[in-house]
Amino acid sequence: MTAAEQQAKPDGSDGKGRPWLRRALAVTTAASLAAVAVHNSAGFALAPLNPLLAASIAPGHSATLSYLTQFRFFSARSRDQLPGVRSLARATVQAAPLDHAAARTVAALDIIAGRQEVAENVFTIVGANTLRDAMTHAWLLNSAYRERDFDRVVRHADIVLRLDAKLRPAAFAALNELVADGRVIPALVKALETSPEWRTAYLTAMGQERGSRDNQLQLLRSLRSGPTPPTAEELRTFFLVDGSRVSIEDLARTFAELSPTNFGPAEIRIRDAKFEGTGSYGPFGWVYYPGENGFAEAGASPSGGGKSLYLDFEGRQDAVVATQFLTVAPGTYTLALRSFALSELRGQTQLLLSCQQTPTIRQPLASLPVQGTVNAWQTRRWQFTVPEGCSGPILDIGWRPATVSRPEQLYIDDIVIQPVAAAE
Repeated sequence: MTAAEQQAKPDGSDGKGRPWLRRALAVTTAASLAAVAVHNSAGFALAPLNPLLAASIAPGHSATLSYLTQFRFFSARSRDQLPGVRSLARATVQAAPLDHAAARTVAALDIIAGRQEVAENVFTIVGANTLRDAMTHAWLLNSAYRERDFDRVVRHADIVLRLDAKLRPAAFAALNELVADGRVIPALVKALETSPEWRTAYLTAMGQERGSRDNQLQLLRSLRSGPTPPTAEELRTFFLVDGSRVSIEDLARTFAELSPTNFGPAEIRIRDAKFEGTGSYGPFGWVYYPGENGFAEAGASPSGGGKSLYLDFEGRQDAVVATQFLTVAPGTYTLALRSFALSELRGQTQLLLSCQQTPTIRQPLASLPVQGTVNAWQTRRWQFTVPEGCSGPILDIGWRPATVSRPEQLYIDDIVIQPVAAAE
């Protein structure tokens, strides 16, 4: 070995020590990098859960700054705290230029400080660069409404409704007010035709609103003639509420106009008379009202095969457990059904027919007590007359307790309504 080679070796080394040195340096470097990674990842993981703790672990991490900004903003209790929040928000934007929430917070603070024009510019920039900040688009929605730019109103409403389900009740109420105004309808129809995920929920909420029926009909008719007509589920609430607003004749005409399906050949007068299900809905199908004194449910027939309507009544108070709007013209009819008693029947279970004098007032027409043989089917038949001028009628299945009232349980099935001339 030459002198030069001897000098090249560390003292006491035979040439094998250098890999150990490199390995030690690698371990030290890896540990340092791991510490930095844990530091940053801890800040990222803790930021949404505990911004204050994250700030103590990773004070400069962009996620920490972002969530700490939101925490400081929403927890501020006085205007004196807002300058500090503003400084933090600006620092967050500088650390993370794409942090739209922090930029939006700066804009919100500008609004509080009366700098409306500056705030509007910031909100507009944020909204143009992200579709994921509900607060920004809620503000832009309000701005568009003030300017009566209904295309923008619907665009921002669509974004807000897709982002945050918690905002839907307030957004739906605002849209209902706009529908009552009427000018938003064309733009809203275009948005609804794309079948956004909030569409069914909105049409249900709209159906509960009673103040703008004509404009609601305009919207529903536009949808009906478009590429995505309203479904039975989307129309059900509208027709249930409409039953207390208009006559049954008007309701039936609107149903035929808007419904995806019309009454079948066996459903001209009554729907789902065998309790096997129907495409009809709203008040033109069975509407059930379970309560303390009565219960009704379509379920398995006691004799096997198919379904029947199970009824259970007790108590001292009148009760109605099922209702349907019939489509029966003036004239004389027979009503027949089969009943299967599980207990002795004393005529307290009744079919109640009434005429709709106004959308909210009825005139009693007939009370048909249901009798039956215990544990056997029995056919019952009655005759009733629908007078001229009677809108409806309406069929209720109810409970009229006697002086000495005892519970009654039974099934009914196969309701048939026929004109007397046809029956004979």
